[in-house]
Amino acid sequence: MKRRPTEGGFTLPELLVSIVILGLIVGPLTAATIFVLRNDETSTNVFGDNTTARLTKMFFTADVQSANDIDIVTDDTGQCGTGTPIVTMAWTKNASDYTSSWYQHTPLGEAQQLVRHLCQDGPLVAENHLGAIAAADYVDPVLTITALDGFVFTVSATSRVSA
Repeated sequence: MKRRPTEGGFTLPELLVSIVILGLIVGPLTAATIFVLRNDETSTNVFGDNTTARLTKMFFTADVQSANDIDIVTDDTGQCGTGTPIVTMAWTKNASDYTSSWYQHTPLGEAQQLVRHLCQDGPLVAENHLGAIAAADYVDPVLTITALDGFVFTVSATSRVSA
């Protein structure tokens, strides 16, 4: 007895069911991809603004609480670091003199950055790039930052050290 070769392939109902299942999977994936692509820039801006705000709050509060001298500066003569100066704070701890200088700095080909320089007994010991900004202003005791997308946040603190 000879065997009949089996017919390979799919039946029409099997093909239709697989197309329906594929549509149920690909449809939501396509919608999710379009959503992410449309909102990617907004999400990135919000994340960047949030990071800049958190870092600014952390460093600014610590610097102000340590400072026994806070100066609004208009030029960078004698300051710790370079850029457009915003505010400089100074304090002494464990027989070392510290200076924290806050700047707006624009690296070549990049957006303007909020930068904090920390010097100990003169030399730079830390440089913190806190994020891209449009503007920064200090009016005692409030630091106001405007992000690139127009988001504005303020940080204020008071010194723990009597002046």
